[in-house]
Amino acid sequence: MKKKIHIFDESPLKPGKWALEILNIVTNLINMFPKLAEGFLKDPEAVVQPFIKIYKFYVEPFILPFLAYYTHFWTYVARGLTMVLHILYNLYKQLM
Repeated sequence: MKKKIHIFDESPLKPGKWALEILNIVTNLINMFPKLAEGFLKDPEAVVQPFIKIYKFYVEPFILPFLAYYTHFWTYVARGLTMVLHILYNLYKQLM
């Protein structure tokens, strides 16, 4: 007689309380706004469009210049750090 062995690997991360609360909130929102839920099911990307417009209008103009000059910023930081280290090294040499 052969016995079958079943091995179950449990996930170390258990959703628990938070997952149930989020699911409860989503369920309540769907029940409160059924027309919006139907629209979301028809076109899920429509929900994200207002956030994309807000991002493009308010956030993107500040992030792109920052990213463009990010490398220049670290170049100046490296130069400043090099200068400070040279000054400290020369002071150390003169004092010793």
